[in-house]
This record gives sequence, C-alpha cells and structure tokens, in this order.
Amino acid sequence: MIRLRDEAASTSSPPLQLPSASRREDIPEVTLPPQKRLGITLGPRYEVGESSSAAARPAGGQMLEIRELQAADRRRQTMISELLRIDHRRSTEIIELRTALQG
Repeated sequence: MIRLRDEAASTSSPPLQLPSASRREDIPEVTLPPQKRLGITLGPRYEVGESSSAAARPAGGQMLEIRELQAADRRRQTMISELLRIDHRRSTEIIELRTALQG
C-alpha cells in the first residue's frame, strides 16, 4: 500500500497561538459570596448591609475625614471668591485709568 504525504504539511510547524489582547482568558474565574465581592469592588472604606437605597455608605470612621475635606473645600472656595473680587476691582481700576488718560 502506498501512502501519499503532503510535503508542505510535514515540514511546517503548528501555527502559533497569539495571546489574547484582553488577557481575560488567562484569569481564572473565582466564585465569591456577594459580601466578599462587594468588599473587593468597593474597598475597605464601605460597609455592606441592608439599605432602602442602593448607594453604599462610607464606614463610620470616614465621616470625620469627609467633613474635614468639605471644610477645606469651603475655605478654598472662599479664597477663590476673594481673589476674583480683587481681580475684578483691579480690572475696573485699569479700565477707568485708560478712559481717564484717553479722555
């Protein structure tokens, strides 16, 4: 019995498989309980619990930090408003001086 071989097939190597662009196939799928999944997703600053709203609330220790940041933001806004008033006053004075010199 005579066997015929495909010459090209016998000399070529198998095709290389390129890695996926997203690499999602390389990450094993893990099944976690909902509480642990939320803990990983939200991070350690949030608590998981029953709520009438869908929003997660920051843990108790973070409220002080939030209040301090809000106070700092109010101080910055006050400073920006004051600088804008000063800038407007100077711009008005410059316009008045130009008008007086041209007049």
